[in-house]
Amino acid sequence: MFKTVFSIGLNDQDKKIQLMRDGRALEIICDAIARNYPDGATLYEARGIYKGVFEKTIRVEVYEEKPAEGARLAFMDEMRKALNQESIAYEVAEVNAALYFG
Repeated sequence: MFKTVFSIGLNDQDKKIQLMRDGRALEIICDAIARNYPDGATLYEARGIYKGVFEKTIRVEVYEEKPAEGARLAFMDEMRKALNQESIAYEVAEVNAALYFG
C-alpha cells in the first residue's frame, strides 16, 4: 500500500495570518477529500512553521493500493485556491499497511 500525507497550513498566504475559522477550513478540506478520496482519509490538527511563521495545520493521511496522481494534484490545487495557500506539502511512501475486516 501507499500512504500520502498532506500538510495544509491555514494561514492566508497574503496576510500571513489565519483568516478562516477552523471549522470552515475543515469543512472545505473534508468536502475535497470526499470528492478525491472517496475511500477515506484521516485528519488531525498540528502546528506548523512555514517561512518562520507559526500556523495551525491540518494533516491528511490517505492509504491507497496505488497512488493516484490525478486525485493528488486535483486535491492540492483545490486546497491552494480555497484556502489561499502558497503551497501544500505532501509525502508519498510505500508502506506495509492493510485494512482489517475481522
